[in-house]
Amino acid sequence: MIKIIDNFLNTEDFKKLQNLVSSNSFPWYWSKILSDYDFGNSTKCNKDTDLNHQFFHVLYINHKISSDFYEHFIPILENLKVRSLLRMKLNLNFKTEKLIKHGFHCDYPYKDSKTAVIYFNTNDGFTEFDTDNKVLKSIKSVENRAVIFDANLKHTGTTCTNSPRRIVLNVNYF
Repeated sequence: MIKIIDNFLNTEDFKKLQNLVSSNSFPWYWSKILSDYDFGNSTKCNKDTDLNHQFFHVLYINHKISSDFYEHFIPILENLKVRSLLRMKLNLNFKTEKLIKHGFHCDYPYKDSKTAVIYFNTNDGFTEFDTDNKVLKSIKSVENRAVIFDANLKHTGTTCTNSPRRIVLNVNYF
């Protein structure tokens, strides 16, 4: 089941976070989007290695807080009613000439684990879902929207073409 919640956070909390992750002083780190394993085992991923990159910021992973900015995101965890956090990570993709889908993947295989994607800016990028090689639904990137789904559901994100960047928060939890 895919659940969409518009106006996920109250306006004040959302604007604080949006300003934080969009500021010139917020630290972003470079990485590949898809690993060599993903490239070797998928026919549905973008295999153009020149476009296989993004910026990220991990807030929580491996049972510990990994960022000084973690505390700012607690309102999101409260709204999601998180019992146990697996990972919380921001992704930033820059504008591209054409929309690029990154590649279908599952975040976690754990039964009953959830993924929430929270969009920090409105743009023409989207999150798309796939089951048995059939696209189920595409969710548009709308600021302060959350989409919540089972963490073992195949999905992919995209770049955008009408904004300088696309910023999302990915939360994996029970």
